[in-house]
Amino acid sequence: MPSPPTTEADLVAALDAAMFVAMQAEQRVIVTNSIRDVMPLAQEALQTRSPFVGIVLTSDRPLPRSKGTIGAFVRLLDALPSEHPEGALSGRIHWLGSLSRSGDDAE
Repeated sequence: MPSPPTTEADLVAALDAAMFVAMQAEQRVIVTNSIRDVMPLAQEALQTRSPFVGIVLTSDRPLPRSKGTIGAFVRLLDALPSEHPEGALSGRIHWLGSLSRSGDDAE
């Protein structure tokens, strides 16, 4: 049995790992801008050939998160299934586009 987390960083890593496992069990694509936290989990899955549903990464620089950009996020996420047929994101990491591609202007 693994030892319990002893630092805040260990706790965050344990929670990220638990979230990653839960999302895979529910067949959900992970959408996050926490690249530093999710990439080690994705790399481990790729190295061990463990299947994962997919990861969609965002960045606050080209796609800032605010009330004014919710519509842009919805349009970009809504377009993913047509851009990537069912299962096409499986085991893959995708960068979500920028506001300029979504038709909105930056605030």
